[in-house]
Amino acid sequence: MKNKTRKPHKFLGKPNNFNYKNSEFTEKYIKNVIQSEYNNSNNIEIIQPIQNHSNKIIEITHENKTNSKNSFHCDGIWTQEKNIVLSIKTADCMALILKHKKKKIIANIHAGWRGVANKITSNFLQNFSAETNNDFEVYFSPSILSCCCEFTNPYTETPEFFHEFVTEKTENNHTKYFINLQEIIKKELIENSINPENIFFTDICTKCSNTFWSHRCKEIERNIAYVYINS
Repeated sequence: MKNKTRKPHKFLGKPNNFNYKNSEFTEKYIKNVIQSEYNNSNNIEIIQPIQNHSNKIIEITHENKTNSKNSFHCDGIWTQEKNIVLSIKTADCMALILKHKKKKIIANIHAGWRGVANKITSNFLQNFSAETNNDFEVYFSPSILSCCCEFTNPYTETPEFFHEFVTEKTENNHTKYFINLQEIIKKELIENSINPENIFFTDICTKCSNTFWSHRCKEIERNIAYVYINS
């Protein structure tokens, strides 16, 4: 029996490479996965935005997607329409997938530390009322976790609201600094009326894992996260 999930999503990594040079492969791969799991790949469109660590969010519609599916310059995409697959490429950064429990709204947000610093998640959620936001589910992709998210000096490199999430570890008179980006995002989500019970983390760290690509491991390949509304 085919899966009947209305808003399916996936996080994909090794051994496949989903970077920008492989956009055609990425499209075919995702369509094959959807065909095998949901028997529905003929009418879907795969959106692969050009990401640059901004806080820009774009709504994707059937009107604006046709000739521009690989040329949206942004780091967050959302839609209310069926069969538009929203994909985000990562390699240590978070992909945040948001799915509304009652309305036909989905989003996929690229949240590296610069995007988090510029509150990209709030840029999306501020399109809606607190009542609407309360019914979003949020799924975190595998990403670099606090065990490996090291900064030279986060007190000068990052905004002040990051600092309460800094952990210091001293060995041999040398102090290392680590940041918990997931908890920063969680706080921001709750401030935007997301129900904490609807926030779903992963314990997979991309730098530690051998199943996802990691920029900090000097890997140039990319993971991908996608979500869509099934017809």
